[in-house]
Amino acid sequence: MHASREDYYWVKVQLGIFNDFHTEFAGATDANFGEAWEGYPWKYLGDELIYSIAVSNPEEASSHTKRFLRTIRRADTKLAEGHRLRLKGTAWVARFPVRNTRVQ
Repeated sequence: MHASREDYYWVKVQLGIFNDFHTEFAGATDANFGEAWEGYPWKYLGDELIYSIAVSNPEEASSHTKRFLRTIRRADTKLAEGHRLRLKGTAWVARFPVRNTRVQ
């Protein structure tokens, strides 16, 4: 089976989305911390970028989550202008190496 032009177009678009999102997310600054976050994707899974970010306090977790949300919104708006694609994002916050706990 040979790849078609449409297959290559999709790969090009997806790589562009990944690069643009990462550049903006990694370079986004936050008034609380005053400098850009220096991170990288932990894993690529199909059409997903998965980041793992170590945080030291609840304020930092909140700041990274807000930064992620702002970046998703901006990237989605930009992408929707030129393609029929949309972005979505999810943030999971967990403590490691803590075992599962129940919150009342």
